[in-house]
Amino acid sequence: MKDSEDLGGGLHTLSKLESVCNLNNGRYSESNTEFNRQAYVSLQSDQYGTVTLGRQYDSQVDYLGPLSEAGSGFGNNLAAHPFDNDNLDHSFSLKNSVKYQSANYGGFKFGGLYGFSNDAGQFSNNRAWSAGASYSTGPLNFAASYLQINSSRMANANGAVSAGASNNANNLTAEQQRSFGAGVDYTYGPATVGFVWTNTHYDNLIAAS
Repeated sequence: MKDSEDLGGGLHTLSKLESVCNLNNGRYSESNTEFNRQAYVSLQSDQYGTVTLGRQYDSQVDYLGPLSEAGSGFGNNLAAHPFDNDNLDHSFSLKNSVKYQSANYGGFKFGGLYGFSNDAGQFSNNRAWSAGASYSTGPLNFAASYLQINSSRMANANGAVSAGASNNANNLTAEQQRSFGAGVDYTYGPATVGFVWTNTHYDNLIAAS
């Protein structure tokens, strides 16, 4: 469900509620969470950009994803890397997060996200942050992004992030996950050719299933 309201003066309010379930059994991909994909409200300025609060995707999805087959909507999970560890296929979203996305400045866009931890007295546990940028000029498009997730050993216990999730069937949990990448594509008539590279590090892997 999406909603948008024009406040005048180039300002808009936006909201979105998204849920996903398993068609085989009707279960939600995350138990006890109805809107388990995105749930946010935002304020958008045509001149300065958008600030969003809630559960949402990171900068890997926003900037690098559209240049990849996994994130563009053509390849989806068939084109995703194993475990979708770079999240280009939108396998997990970040809760308790605030995100800024700039307006389009002559083809250049940038933004960042910070997901807050709910772990009392351990501010760095189970928090996340990401940043990214893209530039388009004619048929050429460039993008780069970074994502870092810090998980406590009680992974996901406080609900701050869904760390290392993949296609809701496999899961990699680590004390720290760092993913970064860059990409470029070129459009010529009806055809587009491009290249996307990503690299993901898991520090002190806790679980894989």
